[in-house]
Amino acid sequence: MVAGRPAELFLVDDHIVWSSHSFTGARTSRPNCALLIGAYRPLAVTIEGQALRTRAVLVGPNVVRDVVADEAGFYSLTLDPAHPACRHLRDTVLAGRPCLDLDARLDPASVAHVRESLERDTDCAHCRAGADRLLALFFPGVAAATPIDPRIARVAAWLRREVPTRADLKTLGALCHLSAGRLTHLFTQELGVSIRSYLRWTKMSRAIELLSGERTVAEVAATIGFADSAHFCRVLRDYYAVVPSFVSDASRVRVHSCGYDGG
Repeated sequence: MVAGRPAELFLVDDHIVWSSHSFTGARTSRPNCALLIGAYRPLAVTIEGQALRTRAVLVGPNVVRDVVADEAGFYSLTLDPAHPACRHLRDTVLAGRPCLDLDARLDPASVAHVRESLERDTDCAHCRAGADRLLALFFPGVAAATPIDPRIARVAAWLRREVPTRADLKTLGALCHLSAGRLTHLFTQELGVSIRSYLRWTKMSRAIELLSGERTVAEVAATIGFADSAHFCRVLRDYYAVVPSFVSDASRVRVHSCGYDGG
């Protein structure tokens, strides 16, 4: 990516892709698995206080990290907890570890794809296909991963699409024909995150989309169910290490909304 070119952020239904020439992110933690790659130089990553310098790393859910990618060509693929690959990476690949250094798995095909995403304009379809290709290159076993229970996948997709201000268990239970108690238990078992925490994550993703339009911070906060704009800004920073003014500045980041097409 040419220095000075805006960062690119693709909000896909069940994953998010970020690419930028350089990147410096404060401490963040999200309920997702994230694949971080330096296209040209190693990344300086701190994982729960431990420094790591690598060209590629998989970071587990709710792991505190910060990243410095000084002209490294930074690419980040963040998987929604309901993404078919996320549970496999969390339970089988990471298996309780906070992260996995993937430097040895970074092959020419992976590097070429990441550099292409940094240097050329792309669209949602190409971004989605490229993310799937990277997952297959780094983690060949992911194609055989056990799918998420379809009832829970349906609820998660509805939450991503509708982004209600609160999680009404009666409404959600009707979607999948489960009692409130069974739904609550099975959702956490399948996705590794509670319904409430998952909804907060979907709200932050939708907030990024809204902020890239012409909505004010107060309007966005109210739309996704935050009565306090300051509280909303703190949560956004904790998830993404950005402030609203950065997201709304098209000269700094171009946000692409790729639709919410889950079942």
